[in-house]
Amino acid sequence: MPDLKSIVSQQMDLPSAPAVVHLLTTLMRRDDVGSHEIARIVETDQAFAARTLRLVNSPFYGFARQITSVEQAITMLGVDSLQQLLLATSVVSALGTESSALQMGDFWMHSFSVGVVTKHLLHAESADSRNEAFMCGVLHDIGRLLFVKMDASKYVRFYDDGKSVTDLEKEAQWFGADHQQTGQILAQKWNLPDSFTTAIAYHHYPEKAQDCHLLVAAVHIADIICHALGLGRSGNEYISQFSPAAWHRLGLDSEQLEISVRQALDEITDTESMIRDIK
Repeated sequence: MPDLKSIVSQQMDLPSAPAVVHLLTTLMRRDDVGSHEIARIVETDQAFAARTLRLVNSPFYGFARQITSVEQAITMLGVDSLQQLLLATSVVSALGTESSALQMGDFWMHSFSVGVVTKHLLHAESADSRNEAFMCGVLHDIGRLLFVKMDASKYVRFYDDGKSVTDLEKEAQWFGADHQQTGQILAQKWNLPDSFTTAIAYHHYPEKAQDCHLLVAAVHIADIICHALGLGRSGNEYISQFSPAAWHRLGLDSEQLEISVRQALDEITDTESMIRDIK
């Protein structure tokens, strides 16, 4: 059986991770990282620095004065929230492409919404776990961006023929690998944390992940909810059913689900204009 990485390499040139993404993912594994250290890294990338200042000076935060330094922005927003959001937007931006197949604004809105819903589904977990859940949700569909970047017209033809985005077998036949597999390979190349890679690799079929990993289960449920509610667009028009294994793994009842989704929608509504601006 051919090696999957070889198949994908023949189909597309996988982009390298921006240096700042690599540095931030390394820092995420440390407990003692501070705003000064993150600021020095952010300032090495002009686009990163501009994104940081746009975020902190957005109307959503409503600070009384203009924030002009990256370190001050990080101090005011908090290391964790800014670090997570910057990493997410930078990964998506590194793969960014505009075509009739996939509008990046809508794609990013869907990705962000899945991240927020995932975080709220795990409301009982620690703050670190919820931050991790947010990132897993944001990055779950990066494999689909690779398809568009590889050949946008081929991507359009695939979906115009009525093929379901959740039919991963047809997707693999058409592109050489499905979007979960290509996303997994990219995440591994970029040295993203294992939890991110696992969520990317199994979000459509969480029961295939070892012990139906909690983060994968949450991303799976959140993805379906966001498609059902029309929160952004990832290219998928099909709304599937929850995996029973994922639903069982989360241990939520219908009342808890409704509360989590309502809280997530409030956060998404509050931040939508800001998110569309900083992509």
